[in-house]
Amino acid sequence: MYPVHLERLSKEEIILQVCEAKTAGPQKAACIAILDNRFVEQIDFEQNALEYVPIYAIGDVIAHSASLKHVRITSNGLKSEGAGIVCNAVQENKRIVSLDLSDNGLDGKLFEKLLNTSTSLKELYLSKNNLIDVGAQALARGMECLPTLHVLDLSWNHIRLTGAIAIGSALAKNRSLKVLNLEWNGLHLEGAKSISIALSKKQNTRGFGFNLQQTGRTFNINYTVRHRNQ
Repeated sequence: MYPVHLERLSKEEIILQVCEAKTAGPQKAACIAILDNRFVEQIDFEQNALEYVPIYAIGDVIAHSASLKHVRITSNGLKSEGAGIVCNAVQENKRIVSLDLSDNGLDGKLFEKLLNTSTSLKELYLSKNNLIDVGAQALARGMECLPTLHVLDLSWNHIRLTGAIAIGSALAKNRSLKVLNLEWNGLHLEGAKSISIALSKKQNTRGFGFNLQQTGRTFNINYTVRHRNQ
């Protein structure tokens, strides 16, 4: 069950974690209360078993809230259908600057459109999904010219060599990204090299955080690329 008296909300952050409302009623009631509130800037629906219920009410909150800026819906088994509702809502609401959909079993294809159309999104967290190379390629196409994105977390997504090369190519064109997390993806040495080369050629980034960690025969990298004129 969600907490009661949500109509009296006055805080900037609303955390509704591990509530597991497997019917639409409690979710809808909570969303109506949040939507009517002018203070809420961040919502957190972590681990609510949302794969069992439609999330159109949450989509309405994200799309129409006049104050919401940060959305976190992690570990919910949304899959592509649920994530599509969220992404469409984020595209509609130009105030959203941060979106975290980690650990939802997503394939990544729908994020190309989000990155192509968003004019406000600064942080996108997609850790522990199932993006694989196809999803990484779609994201790479979307991030090539996105003018606002500063942080992108793609860790633990089964991204391999082909995806790494696509990301490297996109990085060479992207002018806004500051932090990229690709830990635990099996990029292979050649994939990591392609990304490193792209970063070394970036002229307009004062500091760039690049996290990459793998086991076995490969490598552990965690460094910041500095502006060559700094």
